[in-house]
Amino acid sequence: MPGYFQKRVGDISVWFLRQKNIATFLEAVACTLDSAGQGLVQDLNLGNPYKCPSSQLPVLSKDRKIRIYATEPDASKRWRLAHWRQLRRTFGSHYGEMRNIQPFFLGTNGTAPLPTIRIVHQSGTPAGGGSAKATWHTLAPDGTYSYVRRDPSNWNWDGQTSKWSRWWCIIYLPIGYTSAIAWDSGPTWDTGGVILWDGVTALAIADLIAGLKEAKAAHSRLAGLILTKYQPTDQVPGGGPLIFDPNSSSVTFADAATSLPIGNWGSPVYTSGANIGLNSRPGFASFVLDDNP
Repeated sequence: MPGYFQKRVGDISVWFLRQKNIATFLEAVACTLDSAGQGLVQDLNLGNPYKCPSSQLPVLSKDRKIRIYATEPDASKRWRLAHWRQLRRTFGSHYGEMRNIQPFFLGTNGTAPLPTIRIVHQSGTPAGGGSAKATWHTLAPDGTYSYVRRDPSNWNWDGQTSKWSRWWCIIYLPIGYTSAIAWDSGPTWDTGGVILWDGVTALAIADLIAGLKEAKAAHSRLAGLILTKYQPTDQVPGGGPLIFDPNSSSVTFADAATSLPIGNWGSPVYTSGANIGLNSRPGFASFVLDDNP
């Protein structure tokens, strides 16, 4: 764009406008048009998330009512701000919750592998009788969405099946993240010194949680966030069902942990019964948010 009019004015002018004095005048007009055109392009780019400087992204965030987060890479911010209409249309649904945080895993070049994300929604026991139900929602790395309904539910977190609209988010981390952190004996995670889960910092986890809550329905409750380095096609270590598989039932391992909750995951360790003090939750995942009053 710079210099376009200045270069073209001589080509489009008739011969008598190419004399020395009039040509100087036309060139000055062309320079003015070039300056105005360049300013117009710059202003238009300020409204384009893919072309504006990073300092402009908070302005677009405020204008489009899409929050951006401290640990979110620029590639994710630009994608979410460019797709703000599509995102906001899906807010209030589990699809929208998953879609809002999946770009957080984009690398600086915008091409890093995205994770598979699952949300398990608990619908409580009906007042007139019957069983609680679970709906599993899955967002694949390529954006494909699917869901599976289980009746009766195969997800009983803490035995409180009468509670409605609690949901848990499971992120199958892309290749390159470290192994899961296991629960230590005692009241803290690894003596309280760990600020890294599966290669995701504590601040990034806080932003993932905030991103999920930004998109959730007002009546629902985010009850937990679970990270695992395994993929949906992987079996649990040592053999058994697939990792957090919506189509499987829970199995109990030799260490007393279970592959899916059967009313026992309200505490990371059994607090009573024959398994007291043993892990109730499997070691192939990290439970980084536990919000179940």
